[in-house]
Amino acid sequence: MSLYNIWICPSLKREDWVDLRYSERKREPIDGTYGKYTVLLSKGFLDDEGYCFLREADARRFFQGGPLEPGEQSYRDEGKGFDRVELYIQDKLIDSFNLERGNIDAPQGTDLQGEQLGG
Repeated sequence: MSLYNIWICPSLKREDWVDLRYSERKREPIDGTYGKYTVLLSKGFLDDEGYCFLREADARRFFQGGPLEPGEQSYRDEGKGFDRVELYIQDKLIDSFNLERGNIDAPQGTDLQGEQLGG
């Protein structure tokens, strides 16, 4: 998986997010604080995106689509033709959702494939 954007998300409020494009990641690696709680959105090609959260609860609510407070966003608000949503906790695939077919049971302990997001 090749990630076009990685969003650093200290909260679920979009105005707090920082977009780290691929070229910027080469110069400044992602702080290990982020990436422990990650949601990946996939289109099945090069425009995949990663959302790295400080708190597990935020990552889970972003993945699940709510419940959200005013001003907060989830994967549903990204609306860019993504077909798959994946939740990683400590680089392990916890759950995934195919937007065309419904929930897919993720095997416990599956390692994060592709680009590592944080340490």
